[in-house]
This record gives sequence, C-alpha cells and structure tokens, in this order.
Amino acid sequence: MTGIHNTPGDGAGYTNTVCPHLFVAPDDLVAGRLGLGVVALRYAALGLPVFPLKPGTKKPDCKNGFKDATTDPAVIERWWTENRFRGIGIATGAVSGAAIVDLDRKNGKDGPASFAAWSAGLGLNLPWRPWAGTPSGGIHEL
Repeated sequence: MTGIHNTPGDGAGYTNTVCPHLFVAPDDLVAGRLGLGVVALRYAALGLPVFPLKPGTKKPDCKNGFKDATTDPAVIERWWTENRFRGIGIATGAVSGAAIVDLDRKNGKDGPASFAAWSAGLGLNLPWRPWAGTPSGGIHEL
C-alpha cells in the first residue's frame, strides 16, 4: 500500500504530488463535489485499486483498510462524497500488479540519486514512473 498525499492548493486547484498531469482545475464541477476523489477515479480508470486515507495521514479511512481497495466508480464517489479531503491509498501487490519503491532522503543519504545511479549502472533505461513526494523529501515511485 502507498499513500498519496494530495492537499487543497492555494485556491488554484488541488495539488497532486504523484502525477502533475492529474492536476484538478478549480472550475472542475466534479472536483467541487468529490475533491481528491476525482484523482482517485482517474487512478481507478488506470486499473489501480484505491481506498480512502484519513486526511493528512497514511491511515486507511475505511473498514477493512487496503482490503477494501476498489476500481468501482460508485464506491469511490461515495467515499469521497463523504469527505472530499481524504487522501488516496493504492493497493499494491497481486491485487494491482503494482509495487512501490521507497526512496528516502535523510541521514545524509539521497535515495533517489542512489536509485538512479544503481539502475544506470545495471544498464536499465527505466521509463517515467508516477511518484509521490514524502515528508522527508524522498519519493515513492510506482
């Protein structure tokens, strides 16, 4: 599981630290009702099962946590209609085929730079990957 920390922006829309192309415009009528649920619906349309997180946390805000993850638009709309400021969790592993790489920046170490050097050293030419910023300045790559 990974938590996607999306927060209300400065009035210009919602900031999505995972994929800038999932930016929600301030005049988006569905976003006015669902808030971050709009982004959750977009992830679900990509086949990524999502579940709500308590606002500002990585804690699930549904009965069975990540086991409640779904791509069902009706369920997602209901969750975010109840609280449009919920964060977005993405179920990882067998249910989605997704994995997350946690790259920290702390204690004088730069995980993203180390990962880039490691993959280049192996001759890997990795495509662009969705990512989320972390409080320590690191990233979670999908």
